[in-house]
Order: sequence, then structure tokens, then C-alpha cells
Amino acid sequence: GPWWRSYRWTVVASAMLLMWIVGQVDKTHISLIIADKKFLDELQLVGHNAELGGLMTTFFGGYGVGIFLWGFLVDRFGPRRCAIAGTVMWCFFLFISSRVSGIYEYFAVRALLGFAEGNLWPVCNKLTNRWFPVYEHSRVQAVWLAGSTLGTAVGVPIVTSVMLANGWRGALVTLCSKYRMAERLMMHCGTMQRCPVRLDRK
Repeated sequence: GPWWRSYRWTVVASAMLLMWIVGQVDKTHISLIIADKKFLDELQLVGHNAELGGLMTTFFGGYGVGIFLWGFLVDRFGPRRCAIAGTVMWCFFLFISSRVSGIYEYFAVRALLGFAEGNLWPVCNKLTNRWFPVYEHSRVQAVWLAGSTLGTAVGVPIVTSVMLANGWRGALVTLCSKYRMAERLMMHCGTMQRCPVRLDRK
């Protein structure tokens, strides 16, 4: 069959799956970090449970705003550019997270990280519409949404092992470097801006 039939599943669908796995690992790591004694001691957060919960609140606040704004950006600049921009921002804000010295500084970084990650839904929906016919939409959406569960499954042992080896700051730097894989794979989705045939048929 045409080259794009295999390309859309081996490259485009794989890129979306990887993005969701990475995104879920990103959501998972904070739940492990806030239980780390060294983290609590360094940021003087022992007994400050409300502030620890705020790290999740600020992230999802930024995430909600990000989904809305990224929708306009994806329509304007395309899913590939926005996916690459989003993963670059993930890496940058994760690295900044490893350098924070106070809780309010971390609040701001977490909100920006959430905003960056909010590109997942708009990017994957646009790539699905561009590269997959309507009768395959449910199938490919099941593939990239599975990344959410897979990300949690692999994220907990990965983050735990990296934290034990390198500490919480080292774990964030390590995750930052690993997220570049998603960026590199998204670069390959730019071979063509869209599938070369009409996909609006049933």
C-alpha cells in the first residue's frame, strides 16, 4: 500500500503515544518527590501539607489554561511545531525545577510546566485528523490515550530508581534529558504537513 499507511502508524501514532507516556511520567514524578525527606528538608516543607498540595494545584491550573491556548496555537502554527515547542518547554521547566530554592518559586515553575504540557490534547487531536481516516480515529485515540496509563506504570519505578541514585534534583535533570526523545520523534512527523490523500471519508 501507499507509504503513508505505514508511516502514520509507525511514526505518527508512535510519537503521540510517546508524548503521552512522557506527559504522564511528568505528572507522576511530583507525587514521589513530595514524599522525599531531602526535598522536604531543603525547601523547609516538613508539615506544610497544604503547600505540597499546591504543587499539584498550580500544575493543573496551568494545564487547564494551556489546553485552551494551545488549541489556538495548534490551529495557527500546526501540530508538529507546537509539539516540538511544548517538549522544549517541558525540558526547560523541568531543569528549572531542579534549581528551585523555595516553595513559591516552585509554584510558578509548576504552573508553567502544566501550561507547556497542555499541548498534548490539541496536538494529538490535530495529528489524528490530519493523518488518520475517520474510521481509524477511535483506534488511534486508544493508542495515544493508552500512554497515560503506561506512563504511570513505567513512571513510578523509573522516577523512584533515579531519585535513589541521584536525589530529587538529579532525577529532574535526568527526566529532562530523556524527554528530548519525544522531541526528536516529533521532528520526523514533519516529513509532510498532512497526509497526501483525503481522510474525511468513513
